[in-house]
Amino acid sequence: MVPSVLVAVLATKQLDTLNEWINVLQSIQLPFALLPILHFTSSLRIMGDFKNGGVTKVLMWGLAVVVMAINIYLVVLAVPVEWYSLLPVCVIGLVYCAFIVYL
Repeated sequence: MVPSVLVAVLATKQLDTLNEWINVLQSIQLPFALLPILHFTSSLRIMGDFKNGGVTKVLMWGLAVVVMAINIYLVVLAVPVEWYSLLPVCVIGLVYCAFIVYL
């Protein structure tokens, strides 16, 4: 709590910008929690009789893809357009997408 309060008190002028970057970071981290949960809850070996059914599985994976696409779009909007900042973001983004596909 103390670091959060210190940041809120000391960075009052930049708090909106800081909040935007925290939201971008959370949207980047979302697939690392969402995809394993969907995979594990769809597994008969792990969940047994309680695994997701076919309709639920298709609906949840479809929603996960939509959420990740929206998050990628928002990250693209948050990145400055200059080439020197866009190039590393594209490289890291490709590695990130490859890792998400691997998951």
